Amino acid sequence: MASVSRRWRAADLGAVVLLLIAFAWLIEEGRGNRFYFDEWTWIELRHGGLSAIFDAYNEHMMLVPLAVYQLFFHTIGLAHYHWYRLLATLGHLLVVGAVYLFCRARIGALALLVAIPVAFLGTGWEFILWGINFGFTTSLALGILAFVSFDNADRPAWVGCLLLCASLLCAETAILFALALAIELTWWDRNLRRAWVWVVPILAYLSWYVAFFTGAGSAHDLTAIPVFGARLAAAAAGALVGQGEPGGLFGHGPAAGWVVLAALIGLLAWRLIRHRALSARLIALAVVAVGYWALVAYGRAGLGEPNASRYVYTGAIMLTLITVESLREARLSARGLAVAGIVVAVALVGNVRAFAFGEGQLSEGSNDVAAELTALNVIGPARTPPGFVLDPHWAPQVIAGLYFPATRALGGTGAFTLAQLLAGTEEQRADADQVFVRDGEVTVAAARSGVRPGGSPPTAHFRLHGRLSADGSCLHFSPDGPASTLDVGPVRGRLLIRTGTAQTATATAATAPATATATATAASAVRVRRFASGYENGPVAVIAPGHAILLSVRSDRVHHPWHVRISPGRAVLVCAVAGG
Repeated sequence: MASVSRRWRAADLGAVVLLLIAFAWLIEEGRGNRFYFDEWTWIELRHGGLSAIFDAYNEHMMLVPLAVYQLFFHTIGLAHYHWYRLLATLGHLLVVGAVYLFCRARIGALALLVAIPVAFLGTGWEFILWGINFGFTTSLALGILAFVSFDNADRPAWVGCLLLCASLLCAETAILFALALAIELTWWDRNLRRAWVWVVPILAYLSWYVAFFTGAGSAHDLTAIPVFGARLAAAAAGALVGQGEPGGLFGHGPAAGWVVLAALIGLLAWRLIRHRALSARLIALAVVAVGYWALVAYGRAGLGEPNASRYVYTGAIMLTLITVESLREARLSARGLAVAGIVVAVALVGNVRAFAFGEGQLSEGSNDVAAELTALNVIGPARTPPGFVLDPHWAPQVIAGLYFPATRALGGTGAFTLAQLLAGTEEQRADADQVFVRDGEVTVAAARSGVRPGGSPPTAHFRLHGRLSADGSCLHFSPDGPASTLDVGPVRGRLLIRTGTAQTATATAATAPATATATATAASAVRVRRFASGYENGPVAVIAPGHAILLSVRSDRVHHPWHVRISPGRAVLVCAVAGG
């Protein structure tokens, strides 16, 4: 007995060390991330008021997350995202601690072996690295702890009820745990004397549902539950060992998830048949897992993302608990322990690699948006159409007519400073330049016959494969081949760019795709840059032979000039325009 106690104390100490290591690693892993995707909806539409807290968000009940974010918005502000990221880290580590306590009561010190891959569950990166999701992880952890509270018959039942209610305030995942405990407690008691434990949170949820629930407008499909639910289960099983989307049976990706799921089902069947491992707790856990997959399949099958990290996280945790519950009081031989160690090592390596992918996506998306916001704030609300969408890919929620009033109310912007933008990546600076172009700070129009050159000629700071000469207010450039380029700048005001000698003029709009360069054999492409050091964005204009454009640059409060690159198909005149 004393040796068992020592092993447990050693395992508990190991669990504390594991949590500290995971905390340090996750904080470092997500360093530099900023607000991402749905968080901008909360900033724009959920930054104040009780209704913004109580109203459903994407059909979810998220009272605590919305309230905490509102508190942070009005205290910490938008400049220090690391505090928001801390919420996600702590929520996940609470799950790790809850899983450890659950497993410790069933398999003793081996619970530490289970907790290691859970702590680094990189396949669930959206729940671990993205602050907005801390409510889901916290709700899951409190639901597991509600189960743990009933492992001790001497512990009062109100502890479990309190944990369920706290879980419900974070997310409606608590209802699945309440239904599961309804089965478990009824099984044990053979009556409803402790029904209040699960009735209270269910009634609370129903009250909220009647008063505040609104549908998200997404398609719901009961017929999708069997197939898509199975795919969710397989994706969760694959996630345990760091694998991506499973396929094989339904033709989606590698079959690793199905293999792992089949192995888990085989292990469970063997324990049920050979060791009669069926228990009320095992049934309760299965209710949570199957109920979760059914609800996700019903509401989200239309998205076709069974391997999305926001779905596999909960499923992977529940599969872990089900497996451990089926192994209650099992004794591993030395060979079995070695096999378990290998499985843990494989899971750890695979999930750490998955973290790298998730962190890369969060970092790229959130920082690209911060760079683009820098440009948007330079332009300002007076010159930006209210319906302007900042980034249709990374931030379709950021709409100028919502963004500017919200950030004015919060006293922050969520953008880079100019110094941060200039120190950022080339991609981020190019993205900021593209916002200026899309918002009309650089315009292109067909040159009218009345437009005349005037003033000093533009300054050429680079030319490649061509002959350059000055002619009054103009530069004349004759290319030697298809790779010829001419860079001019700084550009403030207007430039007249003419190819050939024709008198008429047409131009491609600034929003034309890069493939427009193929519209004419000898067409001339025009690109611009401001903060970027290269010309990575597509052309703002493509000039057909013998035509001319007038390129105009609006001035603003930032004294950072524009530069223009012309890739001419034939001789070109680049002229300063009087009054520009």
